[in-house]
Amino acid sequence: MQEMMYVKAMQAQREREIAAAIRVRGLKASSPSVRRVIGLSIMKIGARLAAEPQPRLARSA
Repeated sequence: MQEMMYVKAMQAQREREIAAAIRVRGLKASSPSVRRVIGLSIMKIGARLAAEPQPRLARSA
């Protein structure tokens, strides 16, 4: 009887661990990667710089 209760308790614990691992994986998949976030911010900065008027450089002809 005690052995059966122990087995059920271990199964329940294992199921909780699996459910927690699935939740963590799901959260990681939904959040954007650091590389992507940095790339997007660099692109936004570049677009802002390109939109600003640039002073013309003097050319030595």
